[in-house]
Amino acid sequence: MNSMVTQRSAFMDGRCLDKFQEKPKLLIAGKRHVRVSVVSSSHKPDHSIKVGILGASGLTGGQLIPFIAKHPFMDITLMTAEDEAGQSIESVFPHLVMHDMPDLVAIQDADFSGVDAVFSCLPPGASQEIIKGLPSRLKIVDLSADFTLRDVNDYVEWYGQPQKARELQKEAVYGLTEIHRKKIQSARLVANPGCYPTAILLPLVPLIRACFLFSFAFKRAS
Repeated sequence: MNSMVTQRSAFMDGRCLDKFQEKPKLLIAGKRHVRVSVVSSSHKPDHSIKVGILGASGLTGGQLIPFIAKHPFMDITLMTAEDEAGQSIESVFPHLVMHDMPDLVAIQDADFSGVDAVFSCLPPGASQEIIKGLPSRLKIVDLSADFTLRDVNDYVEWYGQPQKARELQKEAVYGLTEIHRKKIQSARLVANPGCYPTAILLPLVPLIRACFLFSFAFKRAS
């Protein structure tokens, strides 16, 4: 017996995106045929941001893709992966079958001519090597730790490898929007903070700016 699975709407940034155009896709689930509706990108405006995702087949890519795929003003037009090049993204992440996206390609075969912005989900070390070779017109968000430390010597100390894109490291803006919103708006390269730094910086920075922590420490010491 066929079972119909449909996605009627998605929620992103507090908005109900109920205008997805759906087209059926037939899958084999065990011994059953399962018909799944695929979310098409054709509903998105012509001026949507064309996004490329590097390292899309990894854990970080698998978490990032659904957010971008559902975003009303972003359209995924390029995804790279080395071992899975030539495969569809749903063959790697079956839960993404409802999204109509391009097949994975190797980074050396990637065409960035139709891309406006890139999200790099590559591991530390690999990310800096690839990013420094990308077209300078691209907006880049790096989800590794390659550009999160301002001092290159700190990077060497903590990650045990040289920083090979030092000029880019000086240019990168730390991507904590609550702290650096204006800088991020004009930045070409954004270093996305990890979950642990985000969790501790969001409550601490306002206290530091208000001099609360320093006055509290002084009172405790006196």
